[in-house]
Amino acid sequence: MDDLSLSTPKNKTYFKDSYLSINVPIRLTPEIFSQVWCERKKFSEFEREALELYKDESLHFTLGAAVQLKNDPTVEKIKEIVEPKKAEVLEIVAEEVSKLRAFKVAAKFTKATPKSIFVFVSFEKEMEKSIKTFQATIVGRVYKILEGTGIERYEGNKPFGRPVNFARWNVDQLPSNAKNFFEQYTKGFTEDINAEGKVTEAVLTYSDQSWSNPKENIIEKFELK
Repeated sequence: MDDLSLSTPKNKTYFKDSYLSINVPIRLTPEIFSQVWCERKKFSEFEREALELYKDESLHFTLGAAVQLKNDPTVEKIKEIVEPKKAEVLEIVAEEVSKLRAFKVAAKFTKATPKSIFVFVSFEKEMEKSIKTFQATIVGRVYKILEGTGIERYEGNKPFGRPVNFARWNVDQLPSNAKNFFEQYTKGFTEDINAEGKVTEAVLTYSDQSWSNPKENIIEKFELK
């Protein structure tokens, strides 16, 4: 790790695709935010040289992504396509979000991958079916409006938990002993993190994979009651 030439953080241009997503800002669930911050702090000594830590205001998990556009790292193309249909999209999202109640989430475990470090957030069990239905419905209804524009359906939604990405690195250029460290930095389900928070707001946003400009790309905020 002393040789700074061994590693370079993955910058924004590495993440090519853009999305129309319903995200939950972690700052609105203080206990989860605190846990993510503690996990992130452990890697602060590697920041800049080998690691890029996400800004506080960009920490979030995705409640559901509706559609995606390939090769749109600046999020400009997806805006051009969606804007003419925005009123219809907003009507759909508002209708589907209104079917969800406010619900609890918990930070369950930390996972390191060759690209990033995540804290995985799980939903309370009683909400799993509702969220699964919500995710599938959002994809189907929004894509129907935007079909034929070059946008693709998003098939990666999962009902049982979502990752909060708090750091990224270029692990491929690091020596093998560093690789081993990163690969092993995963807390299993047996080491549950008990921090709990309540989700009361969902945000429709244009986003890249790093959600690097959340305030700039927010379309609408919705309250969960």
